[in-house]
Amino acid sequence: MPSGLDLSNPVGTLLVWPAVHLWYLPFVFFGSLGVSLVRMMTTEISRHSEIVLVLVAGLGLLPLLAFVPALPSPIGQMAYAIPTIGLGLAYGYCQGKSPRQQRWSFVAIAGLVAAACVPIWMWGEPIVAIAYTGSSLLMILYTVRLPRSRFLRRLGGLTLGIYLVHPFVMLVLLKFLGPDHPHWFYASMTFVLAGLMTWSVRHIHRHARMII
Repeated sequence: MPSGLDLSNPVGTLLVWPAVHLWYLPFVFFGSLGVSLVRMMTTEISRHSEIVLVLVAGLGLLPLLAFVPALPSPIGQMAYAIPTIGLGLAYGYCQGKSPRQQRWSFVAIAGLVAAACVPIWMWGEPIVAIAYTGSSLLMILYTVRLPRSRFLRRLGGLTLGIYLVHPFVMLVLLKFLGPDHPHWFYASMTFVLAGLMTWSVRHIHRHARMII
């Protein structure tokens, strides 16, 4: 059983094991405030200038992650995710381009992110560098017509819900199945069950709104 996992206190466990697990929620709140502030400050400049501004902000923060000290959780996790705000805005602005321009923009962003991650590699933070470089490369797939794209979009709509409920699902699996199964078993079962729970809640909510 993982160290610190207390099945007798599921609510507390969701917040403290393996760290403050739901750190992403306050990060999104403050990130949203930052996005609103940027939009207010850039109302008088061109859209092209907006793209350049937020992209430079995101890329400029990336090398600084090499100097982020071992901060207590969840502050360290939030610090490592801060550049995603600027990069996310840049991706959002690029969505208004034509498909070809959008694809080239996403490729260019991926190349710039990879270059900005070089200091992170050099200072011994390969996981952070891989996360940013890999995710920016995966974003290029957004511009490609993939088979079963409707399924992928629907799955993408479930990701936040899966994130929120998967600790609870994991605790239930460990409680009833024990800790003796391989990690891939818990990971796959947790993903499937958390996805089904999220889809069910969304389905019920959608029908409830139609009735009301």
